[in-house]
Amino acid sequence: MGMTTVSCGYGQIVMSCRTLGARWGWSEAKVRRFLKLLANLHQVVSKSVGVSTQITICNYSTYDPKRRNNDATATQTRRTGDAQVTTKKNEKNDKNEETLSGSPLGRAITDFAEHRKKLRKPATKRALELARAKALKLGGGDEARAVAIVENAIESGWQGIYPIPEPRRQADRRELGSGINQTLEEALRDG
Repeated sequence: MGMTTVSCGYGQIVMSCRTLGARWGWSEAKVRRFLKLLANLHQVVSKSVGVSTQITICNYSTYDPKRRNNDATATQTRRTGDAQVTTKKNEKNDKNEETLSGSPLGRAITDFAEHRKKLRKPATKRALELARAKALKLGGGDEARAVAIVENAIESGWQGIYPIPEPRRQADRRELGSGINQTLEEALRDG
């Protein structure tokens, strides 16, 4: 600067706070406060050099556009590899779903898996295997009954597989009602 030669290394700049303030539209005092803040955050190191300030940006290589282009290429390569792995996983999942959907019970379990996804409670493959086994057990080994149990779980909005509740008979309801009436009559008589 002026008659003094100042060498700048990688990630360094020499400029006066007044020049930086003019470039950024700030006052000289604001530029000094900003540089002090960056120094406290260990992002820059500033050093007074004559009438100017030498600013060294810490970890400049992470901000260097030339370096970022190389990083972007590496990132793109990695993402391509990730996409291939994901595709392989999807193919494996499709094969698993084909295995499940081969029978009426398998299709019902696949529908149950979709139902769980809609509830935002997705089931794992193991959970679906357990649900299939439980439906068969509750259905007494009868696949048609097991399908009905799974379909009932979906219709009822359940997250799990439960036995289909037996409908109450009218006679049971009358007996229950008459028992309450008898109790009330007895209470009134005794009271």
